[in-house]
Amino acid sequence: MPRRRKDSSEEQQRIQFAFNAHRHKPIGKVFEYLLLNEQIPNRIGKQKGLDAIAAFWLPYAYQTELGEDNLKAMAQESVTALTKQINQICQTFGIENPQMTQAGPVLKQVIQETVAEVMQHLVVTGASAGQVQGASSRVGQATAELASSRAEPEAGIDFDDEMMFGEMDDAL
Repeated sequence: MPRRRKDSSEEQQRIQFAFNAHRHKPIGKVFEYLLLNEQIPNRIGKQKGLDAIAAFWLPYAYQTELGEDNLKAMAQESVTALTKQINQICQTFGIENPQMTQAGPVLKQVIQETVAEVMQHLVVTGASAGQVQGASSRVGQATAELASSRAEPEAGIDFDDEMMFGEMDDAL
């Protein structure tokens, strides 16, 4: 079935976005990676860039237009996308995931409850006193390591616009 042609009053308005970046600046390297990488087709590189922008900013853009439930669902989708990217970066570059090192009090409580259940199970099933004591000391050590590895959350990241972007050569 042929598509009905919309008259000009129904046409969607578009926003054109263009950005000129210096190749030697970090943002230029990002664009070079996404757009000129032989392993990523240009169209996919552009989409990856747009997806990254949307993951960061889409819930904010709709903050005054959507109901609370829809906005929360959109925000959750953003968090899921950002978490997936964080995990991929950590895995690719062999670094520790900050979300895992900042185990909060709730996680600590869950761990302690689980350990208590395991210890009770060991006692009920007749594990020897040495086995129970050995498991207990390993649990205490692991709990102490968890507590000491908690990093204080950062208030924010100092971001140097000039270093990242150079002179802003935006063309609209």
